[in-house]
Amino acid sequence: MGTPRRGRPAVTAPGRAGATHPGDHTAPAPDMVWVCRSATLPRAAYRFYRDVLLRFAQGGGPPERAALRRLAQRFDVGLEDMLARLAAQDLVQRDPASGAITAAYPFSGVPTPHRVALVPARADTPPTEVYAMCALDALGIPLMLGREAAITSADPLTGEVVRVHLRRAEAESVSQSAEAGLPGWHVAWEPAMVVVYARPEDDACDDGAMAALCRCPVTNFFATPAQASRWADRNGTPGDVVLTLAEALPRAERRFGGILDRLPADD
Repeated sequence: MGTPRRGRPAVTAPGRAGATHPGDHTAPAPDMVWVCRSATLPRAAYRFYRDVLLRFAQGGGPPERAALRRLAQRFDVGLEDMLARLAAQDLVQRDPASGAITAAYPFSGVPTPHRVALVPARADTPPTEVYAMCALDALGIPLMLGREAAITSADPLTGEVVRVHLRRAEAESVSQSAEAGLPGWHVAWEPAMVVVYARPEDDACDDGAMAALCRCPVTNFFATPAQASRWADRNGTPGDVVLTLAEALPRAERRFGGILDRLPADD
């Protein structure tokens, strides 16, 4: 495979409530809510989906069947139709045998190499640990939630541990947040040269395949750019990119920032 490209320059993230996708040429219909990429949902369906994401953050995993039924009743949607709609737009994935939610991007319902410990507001409360679908999703979880988090992953070639810590930047940390590529956040990481290998941002999965199969398996943290290049030789496709964290963080923000804010919280 050819040498992967460096990441694209950061661009301004889309707005919050009521945002439309920056790449879309037309806004969603008035009764629809843009979620991400090309996915749109009716308002009640969006509220259901938003609560599913929040349940991951609260409990560390997917909501149980009984909790899903209560959510469906609360938002007056049919549970099976709702889950099928979300799966059809690749917003969630389900186990074909049990029907359990196995993914609700950026969260994984099953263990992965990418662990995210969400730091609670109270010091006497333990962190909530969740799993992410890939390296970019791991970065996207704290950005989506607006929460401090500690990410632990591993270089898939060597097993070397990769750590990334994100928290809201204090006023005196403005220069550090700018260096990390994401104003408003302080980011620390180790090893010093850690990078993210990923498919191109605008790359679409072939034949409507789910991202969990065509994008997530190759989107990993690497301890060094050289390790990412070795990965590209074995697993890469034309156009793949190696992103510094200063490039990966804005991309994660564009993908997941504001997903919970498309409607007011009390809507």
